Amino acid sequence: MTPTTTDTAVRRVPTVVEIEAARLRALAELEAALRVLGGWTDLLRQVAEQRVGGGTADEVLGDPAYWDAIGLYGQISASIARFERDSAHVGGER
Repeated sequence: MTPTTTDTAVRRVPTVVEIEAARLRALAELEAALRVLGGWTDLLRQVAEQRVGGGTADEVLGDPAYWDAIGLYGQISASIARFERDSAHVGGER
């Protein structure tokens, strides 16, 4: 079988600039998702405030759904911060 043009074509390797641009796009998308998650968490806070009749901060934080949402938000926020910190060292020239 004779190789075709596509079989023998040399694939272009992404440049460092393209890799960095993709990393920055990923970071922007993650940060946008975190803002949406923050809105969801805020809605759960409002529900918690209604449940406890606008009680103290400790009472609102005692609401299981709101407490879980805060925990998830914190975990995802920390993961995004880790991506931002560590991803600059991944890819590119070696």
